[in-house]
Amino acid sequence: MHERDPGLGLAPEEELLVQLASFFEQEGEADPRKAARTFLSDVAEYAGLLTERGPSRYGFIHLTFEEYLAAVGIAHDAEGDVEAMFEAVAERVGDPVWREPVLLLVGYVALVQQLPTIAGKLLERLVEERPGPPGSAVVAAGTALADMGSSRVAGKAREMVVEGLVETLGDMKVPAKARLEAGDVLGRLGDPRPGAGTVVHTGVEVPAIEWHEVPAGTFTMGSDDDDSAAFDWEKLAHEVRLERFWVARYPVTNAQYRTFVEAGGYDDPAWWTEAGRAWLKGEDEAPDLSGFGDEAFRERYRDWLAQRTPDLRRRPWYWHHPRFSRPSRPVVGVSWYEAQAFAAWLEARSSGGVPMLQGGESPPAGYGVRLPSEAEWEKAARGADGRRWPWGEEPSSDRASTMERELGEPSSVGLFLTGAGPFGALDQAGNVWEWTRTLWSRDRMDRPDFGYPYDPGDGREALAGSAPRILRGGSWANESRHARCASRFRNIAVNYIDDVGFRVVLSLANPDS
Repeated sequence: MHERDPGLGLAPEEELLVQLASFFEQEGEADPRKAARTFLSDVAEYAGLLTERGPSRYGFIHLTFEEYLAAVGIAHDAEGDVEAMFEAVAERVGDPVWREPVLLLVGYVALVQQLPTIAGKLLERLVEERPGPPGSAVVAAGTALADMGSSRVAGKAREMVVEGLVETLGDMKVPAKARLEAGDVLGRLGDPRPGAGTVVHTGVEVPAIEWHEVPAGTFTMGSDDDDSAAFDWEKLAHEVRLERFWVARYPVTNAQYRTFVEAGGYDDPAWWTEAGRAWLKGEDEAPDLSGFGDEAFRERYRDWLAQRTPDLRRRPWYWHHPRFSRPSRPVVGVSWYEAQAFAAWLEARSSGGVPMLQGGESPPAGYGVRLPSEAEWEKAARGADGRRWPWGEEPSSDRASTMERELGEPSSVGLFLTGAGPFGALDQAGNVWEWTRTLWSRDRMDRPDFGYPYDPGDGREALAGSAPRILRGGSWANESRHARCASRFRNIAVNYIDDVGFRVVLSLANPDS
C-alpha cells in the first residue's frame, strides 16, 4: 500500500482481496477468497487498523503504522540479505514519502530481528554507495543510527557514518538544506570536528575551542564615506593597530554552552558582572528604549523582555527549542550577560590548566578568554587587506547563511567552508549575530556614543553597566549587506533573540576591563 499510493497509502478493495486471497491460499485455506473477505471485514470492524476512505478504498488508520509495516515487509522479504535490503532502500533514498520506512527498517533489523551486524552493514553500504540525491543517503544513515543508538549496530558503521556526515557537511556540491541536516545529525552523534564540540580534560567536560592566530599589526576599520552599502555609524575608514590575539574558529555551540550550564555557571556569581548578577535576580532596571522606534514598537519590545522572568534566566531562552537547541548549532537566546559569563568561566578553566592552544600549549602570559572587542572581531574577519566580506569583495549566498540563502534558521557551524576569513575563522558572515564586549552607547539604542575613530581607552570596552553592546556579523535573518566585515549593529544587554550568539577570543586585557 505504501508503494502503490505513497503519502496516502490507499488501496482499492479488490486489490486488497487479491493480495489477501493469495496469502490465505498459501496458508491452505479451502476458500481463500472468502477468508480474505472475512479478514478484511474483521480488521476494519474490530481492530480499527484499516478504515474505509471513500467507496471501496481502504487505508491504515495512521500512516506511521503503514510506514512501519512497509519497513517490516522489506526486512522479511530480504531474509537477512544485506544486498537485498540495500537494493530495496537505494531506489527510495531521498524520497520524502519513504523517509520513515527507511529509518524504521534499520531499527527493526537491529532491535527486533536482533541482527546488529546486518544493520551495521546496511548503514555502511548506504555511506559507501550514497544512492539518491547528494547527501541524502548519509543523512538517512546518520538519522537511523542516532534514533536507535550507536551501540545497537556492529562493525564500522558508526565510524563510517560520522566520517560521512563530516564530509557531507563540508561538501559544497551538496545542497545547503542537506548539509544543514547533516550537521544536525552529526551533533546528535557527537561532533568530532575540532572547535565544534567538547573534550574531557582531567575528568571534566569543557568546550574544545580551535583557536586561529591573528598576528599583531594594523588594519583598516570601518567604511569609506562613499560606500553606498555602509551605515552612517560604521563610517570613517581608519587604521587601527592591535596586538596579537587568537580567535575561535566557530561561534560557541549549544554543545559547548551546555558544559557551562551543567557546571553550575548560572549559580556561581563569580562569572557575572554586577549588572549581570542583578539581571539574574530580576533586580535590573528596565532598559532605556526612548528614541528607539515609535511607542507601539517600544511597547512590544517591553512585552517581549518581560516574558523572561527571573526563573527563566537560568538557561538560554531557546534551550529546549527543537530547532535552536541542536548541539552543533550556535547557542542563541542569550543575553550579553550570559555571553560574558561564559567567557569568564572558560577563562577560569584555562587558568586551571585546560589546554588552550593546539599542541596542548597554554597562551602567553597576560592572555585570557574574552568576548572580542569589535576591533578584534573586525580584524579577524577582514584581515589587513580591507576586504568587505571575509572571503572577498562580493556577497555570496554560497559562502554564508544570510537571508538570500533562505535557510530560515541557524545552521550547524562550519556549513560554509568557502566563507572562511583570512585567518581561518568561519561563520563571521551570517548564521548568527555575535555579541562583542564593546559598548554602543552609554544608555540609548537610537544613537551611538562610541563612534569612530575607534579608541579602546575612551570607556567603550568597559564591562560594567547595562548599556547596549555592539553586535557583528549579520545573521540568517538579514540581508548580506549586514554581514559585511565593517557592518556594526547594537542590542540592549538583556535581549535574547533567536539570531544572536557569540564567539570568544584569546587576547590581552583591554583598557577599563
